[in-house]
Amino acid sequence: MHPQVTAKAPKELNLLVSYHTDPSYMAPVQFSENQVSCGPFYENQDHNGKAISRKTPRGCYDITCIVESLPHEQKPDLLIVKADATRSNFPQNVGKLGIPSVLVIGDTQHQQDPLQTLIRYAASEKYTVYTADHVRRHLHYFIEAGLKNVFWAPALNLRDWKIPFQQQRQIPLSFVGQAGKFHPYRSSILKRLSEEPDLGLKVGRATQEESSKVYATSQCTLNLSMNGDVNLRVFEVLAAGGCLLTDRLHRQAGMDLLFDEGVHLDTFGCYDELRDKCHFYRNNPDEALKMAWRGYNEYKRSHTPKRKQQQLIELAFKGWSDSAWNAQRDKRSLVCQSPDAPTLFNRIRNYEYFQQKQLEGEEQHLLFSNKANRNLACDTADLYRAQITSLDSLSQAFFKSAGVETEVRTTGNFPKERVSTYIISIDDVADGTFAQKHTELKTAQIMVEDFPLQPKELQTSVTAELRACGFMICSDTPAIFLNLN
Repeated sequence: MHPQVTAKAPKELNLLVSYHTDPSYMAPVQFSENQVSCGPFYENQDHNGKAISRKTPRGCYDITCIVESLPHEQKPDLLIVKADATRSNFPQNVGKLGIPSVLVIGDTQHQQDPLQTLIRYAASEKYTVYTADHVRRHLHYFIEAGLKNVFWAPALNLRDWKIPFQQQRQIPLSFVGQAGKFHPYRSSILKRLSEEPDLGLKVGRATQEESSKVYATSQCTLNLSMNGDVNLRVFEVLAAGGCLLTDRLHRQAGMDLLFDEGVHLDTFGCYDELRDKCHFYRNNPDEALKMAWRGYNEYKRSHTPKRKQQQLIELAFKGWSDSAWNAQRDKRSLVCQSPDAPTLFNRIRNYEYFQQKQLEGEEQHLLFSNKANRNLACDTADLYRAQITSLDSLSQAFFKSAGVETEVRTTGNFPKERVSTYIISIDDVADGTFAQKHTELKTAQIMVEDFPLQPKELQTSVTAELRACGFMICSDTPAIFLNLN
């Protein structure tokens, strides 16, 4: 603790914010009146001898050089860094500053190797606190990788446009956001809703402030998360007094730690449920208005930017946090353990493959053999549009201890329906009895989850065995074999 610093009011702190995106697209929160911003999208700017911003190289750079460029009276009391898998903002030598520091882990639900990239960066620098502002469900990996002080800080970058609660709503149903080729699932849902003429769906893109005005004047506002995360739109809609209808996420996402379904917002699990709820609120606008009011008041009570910023500063200086922020509430962080780094990162690589398939809109039924890594089955439990089945019926107690017993179904028999991917261990194939034991299996493809960890000779023999069973290898990291039959 730094008592001479923590005695300052938050607005008085000398704060250095290292940011990963163009501020004209999305600027960082203004935590303090004495805040300096830096990053690859900023320019060197001073005013009346006071530093305003500093330009950094893109990618890796020495943060101590940025601090040395600041006037003495602006030397930072606290460093906050936002980084994501674009790799545009990876400051180094953070620990050498000798001040509290916070890494805000950006989106890990999309982009190239997002989890592998952010975990390797986080582990390479000595931050005081590691947080994620959206994707809680991935933090168990960071803990398993050996990081301490890992927290979820939802809606950290929220801005409140101070829009009064609106009693009159002119727009029946709205969605504001991106819905192009990078959001195929979202696009397909919106297209189907637009074909329901009675719903009056309005779709578009706007600035954050303009979006909030749309939410405030909509009977109902739709949120479709990019890939199963509690995204910023959830809070933006409630802050504007909107009636929020959002996709139902698995427990690992953390939505239920913040809001009550049917009280502060409503959720849906499939298109038919969404359509029916849209019609219900269209025909019952008073019910939509009541829920909007309850959500608005819960936002005012628990989720304002001022409260979030105060919480983060207390976390950085005092180690305190709201109980919902504790990443270890996801039991996987305590139960799922890999014996070494190669095994952990192989698991993560396999998980990222399935996560990308979900992002692309693919409906997945994942079947795990009784020899496959049960930690990986626990990992995939947070894929909210995937069905997960394990043939390891003896692992029910393990899945319960990891908190995924609801999401991972166990059985002793092959499902009668076709599964999208059968996940196996190399031991399932190495004994030469795969074809004999799997005559009842119906699958589009096989993943040999530990394939990259094995010697080349064993990989070759297993590839030949699966080829003889009608499967052709199409990728070795992760190891995917397509069914040719």
